[in-house]
Formats: sequence, structure tokens, C-alpha cells
Amino acid sequence: MHTVNNWINMDKYSKLYDIKQYLKKNFWKLNSGQFIDLILENIGYIYTNFQEVDNLNEYYSHKFELEIGKYFTILMESLSSEESSDFKKANKHLRDSENVRGLILELIRNEKYGNSRADLIRNLGRLKWDKELVIIAEEYSVWSKSHLLSIELVEAVTKRRIKGFSDIFYEFNKTNTNNELNIAIKKYINKQQNYKKHKSEFL
Repeated sequence: MHTVNNWINMDKYSKLYDIKQYLKKNFWKLNSGQFIDLILENIGYIYTNFQEVDNLNEYYSHKFELEIGKYFTILMESLSSEESSDFKKANKHLRDSENVRGLILELIRNEKYGNSRADLIRNLGRLKWDKELVIIAEEYSVWSKSHLLSIELVEAVTKRRIKGFSDIFYEFNKTNTNNELNIAIKKYINKQQNYKKHKSEFL
């Protein structure tokens, strides 16, 4: 038998499904302003309606972090459109928009979204947004408070082969207790002298 709470949960998960499907199917039809408004409206809904504590996930303390993280993945996949060359051409106006890129940076900077922001950081490299990746890497306070965000940031910079961060990563590693992050930082420091791109090119 369904309780009232069961029905409420079904309703909000149904709406969340609809939100994701609409984004997947219609993002390329929107101009940058409409796209930004849609993203902010959707994230606001998820943040407000999924405030439950999440005791089952080691990375997320609340349900909204998990759900917003999943939404962010769809958002970044929409911008890259790797699965479809037609979509990649169709959404070029969004992918190249300074306003859209600015939105992604502001979402990453917003601490209230917690570890869901790791999905955005990871995909900065996937989209080859080197300038935005460097900007966030320079903003130590944005990523340094979370092992998950830190790992994604270091790995993204490493994959994009951008040198110039060895000093900040080295200093950060002195206080780091996470073994996975420690390995990622050492990998970057050992390899970065061979990278051709330098962070100063993007600042």
C-alpha cells in the first residue's frame, strides 16, 4: 500500500525524470539565455526537493548532491554531444557561449551544491575548456575542501596536460591524507615538465 510520503516521493522522482528527459531532447533548440534559465530552474528544483540526508554514499551527505551530480553529467554531455555529430554542430552556440561557460564556473564555485560539482570539474577537461579549468584550478578555495573535487581537478589538469600547478599541488599534498589524491598529485608533478601547455596561456 502506498503512503502519502510514497506518493510524494514518486511525484518528485517522476518530475526529476521529466526534467532530465526534456534537457536531453531539447537543449540544442534553446538560445544561451533560455538554456541558462532552464538549468538554474532545474537545479533549484532538485536542491529544494532532495534535502534528505544520504547515509549510504561516501561522497554525498545529502540526496540533492547525488541527484544534482547526475543532472550535471547530463548537462555536460549535452554540451559535448560526443554521441552525435549533428547535435555537436547544433549546440555549438551553447558550447561556445561565454555566458554558458560563466554559468558553469559559477556553479562550480557555489559551495551549497557540495560534491555534485565534481561532475562539472571532470567535464571541463572532456569539453577541452582549458581556460575554465585553469581558472578553477587557480581558485584553491573552491576545490581544496573536498577530496572528491580535488581528485577530479588534479586529474582533469593532468589529462589536459597543463603545467604550472606543481607548486600549489605540492603544498596541498603536504596536508592531504587521501591516498588516491596523493597518487594523482604525484603523477602530475612527475609528468608536468613534459607538458607543452602552461597555465599562463589561459589567464
